[in-house]
Amino acid sequence: MDTVTPNPAVTPTPIVVAPRRIMPNRFFAVPNRARRDRRPTDITLLIVAAVVVAVFATRVTSPPGRFERALTDLVAALPAFLDPVWAIANDSLRARAVVLVVAAVWRRRWGLLRDIVAGVALSVGAVLSIGRLANGSWPDISAGLSFSGAVVEFPALGLALAVAVISITSSHLSRPYRYLCRWIIGLGVLATFAIGTSTPSGVIGAMYLGLGVAALVHLVFGSPGGLPGVEHVRAALEGIGVRAVVHDIARQSGVVRVRATAEDGTDLDVKIYGRDAWDGQLIVSIWRFIWYRDGGPTLAVTRLQQVEHEAFLTLLAERRGAQVHPVVAAGADAAGDALLVVERRGAPLAELDAVAPDLAPAMWHSLDALHRAGITHGAIDLERVFVDGGAVRFADLAAGDTSSSPESLLVDRAQLLAVTAVAMGTDAAVSAALVALGAAGLADVASYLQPAAMSPRLRRDLSARDVDIDAVRSTATTACGGVVRELIRLRRLTVGRAFMAVLLTFAGYTLVSGLLEIGLDTLVDAIREASLPIVVAAFFISLLSRPVNAYGLSALSPITVPVGRLTVLMFAMNFVNLAMPSTAGRVAVNIRFFQRSGVDPTTAVAVGALDGFTGFLCQMILTGSIVIFGLGTLDIGLDQLRSSSPDWLGGLVIVIAVVVVVAVVAVALIERLRTAVIGAYRSAKRFVVELARSPQRLVKAMAANMTSELIYSVVLYTVLAAFGQDVHFVDVVFVGISVSLFAGLMPVPGGIGVTEAGLTAGFMACGVPQATAFAAALTVRMITYYTPPIIGWFALRWLQRRRYL
Repeated sequence: MDTVTPNPAVTPTPIVVAPRRIMPNRFFAVPNRARRDRRPTDITLLIVAAVVVAVFATRVTSPPGRFERALTDLVAALPAFLDPVWAIANDSLRARAVVLVVAAVWRRRWGLLRDIVAGVALSVGAVLSIGRLANGSWPDISAGLSFSGAVVEFPALGLALAVAVISITSSHLSRPYRYLCRWIIGLGVLATFAIGTSTPSGVIGAMYLGLGVAALVHLVFGSPGGLPGVEHVRAALEGIGVRAVVHDIARQSGVVRVRATAEDGTDLDVKIYGRDAWDGQLIVSIWRFIWYRDGGPTLAVTRLQQVEHEAFLTLLAERRGAQVHPVVAAGADAAGDALLVVERRGAPLAELDAVAPDLAPAMWHSLDALHRAGITHGAIDLERVFVDGGAVRFADLAAGDTSSSPESLLVDRAQLLAVTAVAMGTDAAVSAALVALGAAGLADVASYLQPAAMSPRLRRDLSARDVDIDAVRSTATTACGGVVRELIRLRRLTVGRAFMAVLLTFAGYTLVSGLLEIGLDTLVDAIREASLPIVVAAFFISLLSRPVNAYGLSALSPITVPVGRLTVLMFAMNFVNLAMPSTAGRVAVNIRFFQRSGVDPTTAVAVGALDGFTGFLCQMILTGSIVIFGLGTLDIGLDQLRSSSPDWLGGLVIVIAVVVVVAVVAVALIERLRTAVIGAYRSAKRFVVELARSPQRLVKAMAANMTSELIYSVVLYTVLAAFGQDVHFVDVVFVGISVSLFAGLMPVPGGIGVTEAGLTAGFMACGVPQATAFAAALTVRMITYYTPPIIGWFALRWLQRRRYL
């Protein structure tokens, strides 16, 4: 077993942990006139709030559902001694909003007061408009603001105003008071329903109306980013035992970055995951983990875990002789800020006017030392490569990992080659890489010189310096004597293909309606009886399958590909399936996407095939469980299946045997085909063997595909509920899987017509009337197949603009 000998020239710096210094809690976390930013989380919150309010607004005139009646009965059964508690919680919600307004005036925070006034105006306007549309009359504003506890019309103005004011102000408050506001909102919303002021749908609608107004105000005027002041940073550093003079404070990627000088004159770089920075909280950590390659290999739930991960990797790299910035201190202060302090040595490439080509060997030597230490960086760019005299150091190991796969090593090398191309020119960078890696090593790296393998900041650097990554890849391939690997061509959408898709859709409708002899008027009447809000809910539920499938595909991918990027690919596939209804189009898009990430075509095909196989296996597990354990209420008719199976099973076996024999003979006789098959077999075998060493990846893929199947079943169940049909969920699961398997065997692009007919027959077997079953089947297909391509077109264009396809 290999042993690691520490470099005697490097003295590891221990982490300094000092007694925590108790800092006084501040009411407002940010200084007056602090910088404001607009955040993607506010866009997400605004969209969700709009959908929720719209759904509940359409149900105002409808009788309460079973779930709503059950909640009302539950609250009515609560002990009477809780009534004062609900009254206090309800009054505290409104009183808190008033206190925040007074505090804004008292501290002369006129920008915050402007936001509050705008939020109040928007809330009143929204309540009037929504109330007029939902109830058919203008709501009584005075009743909505009353503290009497009388029932108010949807939406409740008092609740919406209180939630809006508190949410608008929350981003300005320090962490303890911000969390207190969230508790007050939660208890106040529950109390509003408990005292009978509004129904459950009215309470939820008013709460999301307030949250949506706050998100809109933050998008219009911006919200403070939680950038701390000098005194706060100095106190936080002293809280972990570091005394320093603070020079510069900035925020990058949701983290506060500080330049400071220690008492002994040492330059320090400080990262603060602050209690007052919204971007440092869990939701944005999840966002960065999903969307960005440099979001980190693991999801750190807390800020301290993020700091501990980076500190551990940096100390390990330093101990094993890699050139990194030594860790000075790490930890959390009494107020909840997580800090990492490192000694800054040298200057980053981004701050240098020119980089001499003779510095490239030091860069490759430093990266090799990091890899020999068992660590990959994951996000190399001009800001993270430091020149310290004749040495090169790597900073910021937040995206690093110790479980380094061969693909991760190649991604690091590809990123460093791109960095050197930006810093010293393509020819000099490729020549240095050829010396450092050799012809074979450079040939392996060339495949990963793709935009998708670069970090977002490195892509910006390449664009700013006008460096074409495709030209770098071509130069590297030529230098090592290899053949430039052409990207697979995508089939273009033509008018003929689009017209063919429309014809197939019309033919499918004609086929099903003809078989069932359902008139158009009967179908229209059935569709009119459906609940539109529930159909809309089913549509949004169906969208969840894309990120779930993307997560399963990311688990099988041999390289790190962000789940968010794969989710966009899943949506793009919806457009490809409709515009180019053939397997070849989907396979081409899949291969080209992974080629752009550095994966060879054979491995890309293997990834897609293995993902499809795990999905098929999940379908078999669910179907087998339903049949073996007798779940559900459908009479599957196993006796008839057993008696009839020998007639067609023998013929199917003969056909398969003939196809296999013909394929084997063709491979044996045609040398070119034999060479291609052997090469593909070896590549696929290497990928499968590598995957077999990590069973958890297969488990994740299985879990994702199982979840995707259940999401589809939930969509079917929800659509049937929209048509007023009460069916057994297990029956719906069996129908959905059976139809998917049957449609997949039919030589009809997209299963058009076949799927509609299968779903109609399956719904009828569950006891759904004929016309309703057909209408529900068409609604399911509209939700899951015909509408998503609208989103898919924008997704495909997004991938093409960023050169992921």
